[in-house]
Amino acid sequence: MQLRTRQSAWLSLAALVACASLSGAAAAQSTSDFRISAGTSTGGFGPSIGLDFRAGVLHAAWADNGISAEGDLDLAAAAIAVAADGSVAVGPTVNVSRTAGAQFGASLTLDPTATGRVLAVANDSGATSGVFRARSVDGGATWATTTDSAGAGFGISSPQVACDGVGNCFLAFLDHTDPFNPQLRLSLSTDGGQSFSPLAIPDPPGFEPSVALALGPGSVWLVFEHFDTAPRLKALAAAVAGRGSIGPFTLMSVPASTFADRPDVAIGPNGEALVVTEHTSNGSPGFLEVNVDPDGLGPAGFRAPVTVTNTIGYPEVATPQVAWDRARDRVYLVYRDQFDSPSRDVLMRFSADTGTSWSAAIRVSADVFSQDR
Repeated sequence: MQLRTRQSAWLSLAALVACASLSGAAAAQSTSDFRISAGTSTGGFGPSIGLDFRAGVLHAAWADNGISAEGDLDLAAAAIAVAADGSVAVGPTVNVSRTAGAQFGASLTLDPTATGRVLAVANDSGATSGVFRARSVDGGATWATTTDSAGAGFGISSPQVACDGVGNCFLAFLDHTDPFNPQLRLSLSTDGGQSFSPLAIPDPPGFEPSVALALGPGSVWLVFEHFDTAPRLKALAAAVAGRGSIGPFTLMSVPASTFADRPDVAIGPNGEALVVTEHTSNGSPGFLEVNVDPDGLGPAGFRAPVTVTNTIGYPEVATPQVAWDRARDRVYLVYRDQFDSPSRDVLMRFSADTGTSWSAAIRVSADVFSQDR
């Protein structure tokens, strides 16, 4: 299991570097940032890679469970420089946590208000179970770390961190103080990630097993699975007027087909919200579905779901991730699948009409056999 997880991290990182090389030239030519993520997660047991690509440099953070003297699982980080011609140069990998115990499910963000400031978070099941936080002010070369107690539960999804352009950094996570009743939490930092304080958010009855975080123009969004009398998909959104100025959160339902799982969310240039979910019902093919709220914080709400593609389904998981290139107003969706052979591929589709229609699948993984990518 340890070797498979380590292989998966490196193969996924290689595929993402390939994606970065494709987009790097365009980003350099347009002088705009292609934000691959602001803290994305695949949910489930927390296998994820945190990414942020700005000013021609892709930063990546992941949990590396290579066997050490203590058998620990530590958060690692590296920076990949992407030149204007699309060529890449990978910087050194830095062991971020350097502590025994397990850190897993990484999320990463660059703070656009301070050059060189990088924040990373992960689950921590070491001596203190909870949310591992790491902060760097020199582009990821050195880190200051701490763990906030939040308990340990089953099927832990990854915590999420993201910073906006006015000095707010948000941390979304699940509180597993009661491991059988995980609760959604959101914290805010206005001092560049040195400290976080809880934000008041609506607390619907029941429990939440996953969360996705995204920031948009003047807004912050959470999308999560929610269980009360039945599984449902919900969103929380609030206006952001400035540093520390966060409006009240509105709780809304996201229409979805049965067995909606592993939600991810991206925000468009005009505040539109797009949510992707995976559906892996037992005994039938799976599929990926998107829901769009065309006016974001406005009154319209989410439209009916649109099926993007079929997937192999249970017991395999596609772990979809979505990002919105606001400079070109194009949405990108990446996922893994293995329809044609036992080899898994990482596939990408894009939409130029706010998720109404999608391109054919484009393979972005290497043309080599792999059952664990």
